[in-house]
Amino acid sequence: MSPRKHPSDDTTSTPHVSLTGRDRLILDTLVRRIRVLSVRQIATHWWPGQVSGRRLALRRLSKLEMAGWLERYRLMARPELDLDGPLAVWTTREPMPNFDALAYQLRSRWCEPAENTEVVVATAHAGRLLGGSGGRRPRPSEATHDLHMASIYLKCCRENAMLASTWKSEELLARQRSARRGKVPDAMVVRHGQPLIIEFGGAYAAPKLRDFHAYCATQNWPYEIW
Repeated sequence: MSPRKHPSDDTTSTPHVSLTGRDRLILDTLVRRIRVLSVRQIATHWWPGQVSGRRLALRRLSKLEMAGWLERYRLMARPELDLDGPLAVWTTREPMPNFDALAYQLRSRWCEPAENTEVVVATAHAGRLLGGSGGRRPRPSEATHDLHMASIYLKCCRENAMLASTWKSEELLARQRSARRGKVPDAMVVRHGQPLIIEFGGAYAAPKLRDFHAYCATQNWPYEIW
Protein backbone atom coordinates (compact mmCIF):
# COMPACT_ATOMS: atom_id res chain seq x y z
CA MET A 1 0.00 0.00 0.00
CA SER A 2 1.40 3.39 -0.91
CA PRO A 3 1.74 5.97 1.92
CA ARG A 4 -1.09 8.43 2.42
CA LYS A 5 -0.55 11.53 0.31
CA HIS A 6 0.04 14.68 2.31
CA PRO A 7 -1.96 17.80 1.25
CA SER A 8 1.29 19.66 0.59
CA ASP A 9 2.89 16.95 -1.57
CA ASP A 10 2.71 19.02 -4.76
CA THR A 11 6.23 19.26 -6.15
CA THR A 12 8.43 22.11 -7.26
CA SER A 13 11.60 21.35 -9.21
CA THR A 14 15.01 22.48 -7.97
CA PRO A 15 18.44 21.77 -9.46
CA HIS A 16 19.13 19.04 -6.88
CA VAL A 17 15.85 17.43 -5.84
CA SER A 18 12.15 17.87 -6.45
CA LEU A 19 11.02 19.58 -3.27
CA THR A 20 7.52 18.79 -2.10
CA GLY A 21 5.38 21.31 -0.27
CA ARG A 22 6.10 19.39 2.90
CA ASP A 23 9.84 19.60 2.25
CA ARG A 24 9.53 23.36 1.90
CA LEU A 25 7.63 23.63 5.19
CA ILE A 26 10.33 21.66 7.00
CA LEU A 27 13.10 23.73 5.42
CA ASP A 28 11.31 27.02 6.09
CA THR A 29 10.96 26.00 9.73
CA LEU A 30 14.69 25.36 9.99
CA VAL A 31 15.97 28.44 8.16
CA ARG A 32 13.42 30.99 9.40
CA ARG A 33 11.80 29.86 12.64
CA ILE A 34 13.97 27.58 14.78
CA ARG A 35 17.46 26.08 14.60
CA VAL A 36 16.96 22.33 14.99
CA LEU A 37 14.25 19.65 14.81
CA SER A 38 14.37 16.11 16.11
CA VAL A 39 13.45 13.32 13.73
CA ARG A 40 10.66 12.42 16.15
CA GLN A 41 9.24 15.96 15.97
CA ILE A 42 9.33 15.88 12.18
CA ALA A 43 7.66 12.48 11.96
CA THR A 44 4.95 13.43 14.47
CA HIS A 45 4.18 16.83 12.96
CA TRP A 46 4.48 16.17 9.20
CA TRP A 47 3.50 12.50 9.10
CA PRO A 48 0.82 12.55 11.82
CA GLY A 49 -1.03 9.41 12.81
CA GLN A 50 1.00 7.10 10.58
CA VAL A 51 2.46 3.93 12.03
CA SER A 52 5.33 4.19 9.54
CA GLY A 53 5.73 7.96 10.03
CA ARG A 54 9.28 7.73 11.38
CA ARG A 55 10.39 5.45 8.54
CA LEU A 56 8.83 7.75 5.93
CA ALA A 57 10.36 10.81 7.57
CA LEU A 58 13.82 9.25 7.66
CA ARG A 59 13.57 8.23 4.03
CA ARG A 60 12.69 11.77 2.96
CA LEU A 61 15.22 13.43 5.24
CA SER A 62 17.94 11.18 3.84
CA LYS A 63 17.14 12.42 0.33
CA LEU A 64 17.18 16.03 1.45
CA GLU A 65 20.49 15.45 3.19
CA MET A 66 22.06 13.90 0.10
CA ALA A 67 20.84 16.87 -1.92
CA GLY A 68 22.57 19.28 0.46
CA TRP A 69 19.53 20.83 2.14
CA LEU A 70 19.88 19.24 5.58
CA GLU A 71 22.43 17.78 7.93
CA ARG A 72 21.33 14.84 10.08
CA TYR A 73 23.28 13.88 13.19
CA ARG A 74 22.91 12.94 16.87
CA LEU A 75 23.25 15.02 20.01
CA MET A 76 22.64 14.63 23.72
CA ALA A 77 19.49 16.36 24.97
CA ARG A 78 17.03 15.86 27.78
CA PRO A 79 13.73 14.19 26.79
CA GLU A 80 11.11 16.57 25.47
CA LEU A 81 8.74 17.90 28.12
CA ASP A 82 5.00 17.88 27.59
CA LEU A 83 4.44 21.61 27.11
CA ASP A 84 0.71 22.18 27.44
CA GLY A 85 1.06 25.93 27.81
CA PRO A 86 3.18 28.72 29.30
CA LEU A 87 4.06 28.60 33.00
CA ALA A 88 4.04 32.40 33.25
CA VAL A 89 2.23 35.05 31.21
CA TRP A 90 2.80 38.75 31.71
CA THR A 91 1.31 41.85 30.09
CA THR A 92 2.24 45.46 30.67
CA ARG A 93 -0.93 46.00 32.75
CA GLU A 94 -0.17 43.25 35.26
CA PRO A 95 2.14 42.91 38.28
CA MET A 96 5.31 40.90 37.74
CA PRO A 97 5.17 37.14 38.37
CA ASN A 98 6.48 35.46 41.51
CA PHE A 99 9.96 34.70 40.20
CA ASP A 100 11.08 32.60 43.17
CA ALA A 101 8.13 30.24 42.72
CA LEU A 102 8.59 30.21 38.94
CA ALA A 103 12.30 29.41 39.23
CA TYR A 104 11.50 26.46 41.49
CA GLN A 105 8.87 25.22 39.04
CA LEU A 106 11.31 25.49 36.13
CA ARG A 107 14.11 23.67 37.93
CA SER A 108 11.97 20.90 39.36
CA ARG A 109 10.65 19.64 36.03
CA TRP A 110 14.06 18.39 34.88
CA CYS A 111 14.00 14.79 36.12
CA GLU A 112 15.34 12.75 33.21
CA PRO A 113 18.98 12.60 32.06
CA ALA A 114 20.07 13.59 28.57
CA GLU A 115 19.66 10.96 25.87
CA ASN A 116 21.05 10.38 22.41
CA THR A 117 18.68 12.18 20.03
CA GLU A 118 18.61 12.17 16.23
CA VAL A 119 18.14 15.68 14.83
CA VAL A 120 18.41 17.73 11.66
CA VAL A 121 19.59 21.27 10.95
CA ALA A 122 19.46 23.23 7.71
CA THR A 123 22.72 23.65 5.83
CA ALA A 124 24.28 27.02 5.05
CA HIS A 125 23.38 26.25 1.42
CA ALA A 126 19.69 25.99 2.38
CA GLY A 127 19.87 29.20 4.36
CA ARG A 128 21.37 31.11 1.43
CA LEU A 129 18.88 29.81 -1.14
CA LEU A 130 15.81 30.20 1.05
CA GLY A 131 16.72 33.52 2.62
CA GLY A 132 17.27 32.45 6.20
CA SER A 133 19.86 30.97 8.54
CA GLY A 134 21.57 27.60 8.39
CA GLY A 135 24.80 25.77 8.89
CA ARG A 136 25.09 26.03 12.68
CA ARG A 137 24.51 23.13 15.03
CA PRO A 138 23.24 23.93 18.51
CA ARG A 139 26.00 24.01 21.09
CA PRO A 140 25.79 21.18 23.65
CA SER A 141 24.44 23.65 26.23
CA GLU A 142 21.73 24.77 23.76
CA ALA A 143 20.47 21.38 22.56
CA THR A 144 17.68 20.81 25.09
CA HIS A 145 16.60 24.44 24.93
CA ASP A 146 16.49 24.56 21.13
CA LEU A 147 14.50 21.33 20.79
CA HIS A 148 11.93 22.66 23.23
CA MET A 149 11.68 25.91 21.29
CA ALA A 150 10.98 23.73 18.26
CA SER A 151 8.24 21.99 20.22
CA ILE A 152 6.64 25.33 21.12
CA TYR A 153 6.78 26.52 17.51
CA LEU A 154 5.20 23.31 16.17
CA LYS A 155 2.46 23.53 18.79
CA CYS A 156 1.80 27.11 17.65
CA CYS A 157 1.59 25.90 14.03
CA ARG A 158 -1.03 23.30 14.97
CA GLU A 159 -3.13 25.59 17.13
CA ASN A 160 -2.79 29.03 15.53
CA ALA A 161 -1.23 29.03 12.06
CA MET A 162 -1.77 32.78 11.69
CA LEU A 163 0.20 33.47 14.85
CA ALA A 164 2.92 31.00 13.81
CA SER A 165 3.34 32.85 10.51
CA THR A 166 4.54 35.92 12.47
CA TRP A 167 7.20 33.97 14.42
CA LYS A 168 10.61 35.66 14.43
CA SER A 169 13.57 33.55 15.45
CA GLU A 170 16.33 34.50 17.86
CA GLU A 171 18.71 34.79 14.90
CA LEU A 172 16.46 37.30 13.17
CA LEU A 173 15.88 39.29 16.34
CA ALA A 174 19.64 39.42 16.95
CA ARG A 175 20.03 41.24 13.66
CA GLN A 176 17.46 43.86 14.54
CA ARG A 177 18.72 47.03 16.15
CA SER A 178 16.31 46.99 19.10
CA ALA A 179 17.39 43.52 20.21
CA ARG A 180 21.10 44.39 20.23
CA ARG A 181 20.70 46.67 23.25
CA GLY A 182 20.09 43.81 25.65
CA LYS A 183 18.99 40.22 25.89
CA VAL A 184 17.89 38.61 22.64
CA PRO A 185 14.56 36.84 23.26
CA ASP A 186 14.09 33.26 22.13
CA ALA A 187 11.31 34.27 19.72
CA MET A 188 8.74 36.95 19.03
CA VAL A 189 5.27 36.68 17.52
CA VAL A 190 2.67 39.34 16.75
CA ARG A 191 -0.71 38.88 18.43
CA HIS A 192 -3.52 41.38 17.92
CA GLY A 193 -1.02 43.71 16.27
CA GLN A 194 1.31 43.72 19.28
CA PRO A 195 4.63 41.90 19.85
CA LEU A 196 4.67 38.96 22.25
CA ILE A 197 7.92 37.40 23.48
CA ILE A 198 8.14 33.61 23.67
CA GLU A 199 10.80 32.31 26.07
CA PHE A 200 11.59 28.73 27.03
CA GLY A 201 12.71 28.54 30.64
CA GLY A 202 15.53 26.15 31.37
CA ALA A 203 16.71 25.83 34.94
CA TYR A 204 16.49 29.60 35.28
CA ALA A 205 17.29 31.14 38.67
CA ALA A 206 15.09 33.92 40.02
CA PRO A 207 17.64 36.72 39.29
CA LYS A 208 17.80 35.68 35.64
CA LEU A 209 14.01 35.75 35.44
CA ARG A 210 13.94 39.22 37.00
CA ASP A 211 16.51 40.47 34.48
CA PHE A 212 14.45 39.01 31.64
CA HIS A 213 11.31 40.69 32.98
CA ALA A 214 13.07 44.03 33.38
CA TYR A 215 14.26 43.94 29.78
CA CYS A 216 10.81 43.09 28.41
CA ALA A 217 9.17 45.70 30.62
CA THR A 218 11.58 48.35 29.33
CA GLN A 219 10.58 47.46 25.78
CA ASN A 220 6.85 47.27 26.70
CA TRP A 221 6.83 43.67 25.48
CA PRO A 222 4.40 41.19 27.04
CA TYR A 223 5.79 37.68 27.32
CA GLU A 224 5.15 34.01 27.89
CA ILE A 225 7.64 31.75 29.68
CA TRP A 226 7.18 28.09 28.82
